[in-house]
Parts: sequence; C-alpha cells; structure tokens
Amino acid sequence: MNTFKKGEKLCSEKKIQILFNTGESFYCYPFKVHYLWINVADPDLPQVLITVPKRNHKKAVNRNRIKRIIREAYRLNKQQLIDTIAPDQQLLLGLVFTAREQIEFKELNERISILLRKLISIIEKNQQKLME
Repeated sequence: MNTFKKGEKLCSEKKIQILFNTGESFYCYPFKVHYLWINVADPDLPQVLITVPKRNHKKAVNRNRIKRIIREAYRLNKQQLIDTIAPDQQLLLGLVFTAREQIEFKELNERISILLRKLISIIEKNQQKLME
C-alpha cells in the first residue's frame, strides 16, 4: 500500500477552494495543515495537496525537491492515517510548507509522522463527539 497514485492527489480546483474556504486548519512546524471531511458514497483514499510557496523558495528546483521529499515522507507514513478514517468519509488534506530553509528527508519524515499523529488524534476526538 506504499504508493502515491493520481487518485490520491488533490487536483480538483473546486475541492481545493472548498478545502481552503471551509476546512479547518492547524500548524505543525514546518507545515500549515488544512483538512476537510467530505461525506461521499464511494470514498477513495485521502486526497493530498502539497504546496511550497514561491515567496519562501524562489527557485523552482528547490520547491520541486521539497515537494518530492514531502510526497515520499507522506507515502511512507500514510497507512496510519488510512486505518483511522471512517468508511463513508473522504479526507481532503492540504500541506503548506512554511519553513524558509530546506529540511532534509530524515527530519521531514519525522515531522510528517508527528503531523499525521496529531491529525489522527483530531479525527478520533471528532468521532467521539459524533457518537455522543
């Protein structure tokens, strides 16, 4: 299950607008995380949008390298997130890289793991509220 296919990438402009306009967010250095639950009849895997602002990293080479590292770290750690998602919901996830310096893979991998654990705890709290 360690793949990152086209269906897992958030590409739809409508969904992106909905995610940033109505979704919730939190900050977990070096990411600002936006997330939104969508009730769908046939849910797919969580869809992820990864962005690196041009304001912080001027060269496209650097932005693309950071995005590639983030994708790889997410791909390796996403199973813990997939296991906690309810079967009738789909998660839209936006990861905005906010650090001004470049971060190596090992540290980013740890940060993604921490970020996903924090998101899982938020998911579990919301599921408990819905059951009450």
